Amino acid sequence: MQQEPIIEFRHLERTDALTNHINLNLKRLEHFSSHIISCHIVIELEQNSQHKGKLFRVNITLGVPGKNLVAHQHDEDLYALIKNTFDIVELQIKEHTQQSHQQHQRNLIFHGKIVRMIDDFGFIEDQSGEEFYFNDKSVHHDQFHDLNIGDTVEFHEFLGDKGPQAQHVKRSNYYLNEVSQQAN
Repeated sequence: MQQEPIIEFRHLERTDALTNHINLNLKRLEHFSSHIISCHIVIELEQNSQHKGKLFRVNITLGVPGKNLVAHQHDEDLYALIKNTFDIVELQIKEHTQQSHQQHQRNLIFHGKIVRMIDDFGFIEDQSGEEFYFNDKSVHHDQFHDLNIGDTVEFHEFLGDKGPQAQHVKRSNYYLNEVSQQAN
C-alpha cells in the first residue's frame, strides 16, 4: 500500500484485538493487489439506532488506480462484520484487477501463425505454442477466405467462454522465429 491506512473508531474504544483483526484483513487485501494506493476504514457503534442491542457499522474505502472501491455493512457481531466487509472489498479488488488486465490485453497486439482452418473458423498459434480460436467475423475487412494455413497474422486476444480467442485478425509481415531455429 502506498499510503499508511487510516483507521477511525467512532463511539467505540480502539483495542489491540480489534486493531490486530483489522491488520490481518488488510494484509489479506494486499496479497491480492499491489496496486492499492490508500485505505480508509471507519468502524463505529451506531448511535440512536432503533435496533435492540449494539449495532456496528464498518465502512472501507480503497483507493486503486483510477477508482475508489467502497464497501459498508452493519451488524451486531463486530468481528464477523469486519471480515465480511473486507470480503466484499476483496471481491471488488479481484473484479477491478480482472477488468484492468482485460483492458490491457485488448491493447496488446499478438503475432502468430495460422495452424488450422475449418470452414468458417480456424486456430492461430503464437510463439509460445498457445492456440487462439478465430472465426470469419474476427478477421479484418472480411478477408477470412484470403487467409491460408501458415500465414503470419497479428491479432488482439480476449478470453472467451471456451478459452483464448483472437479478434481483429489480419495478415502481417511480422517474422516469427521458429522454436527449432532458436535452439542451437
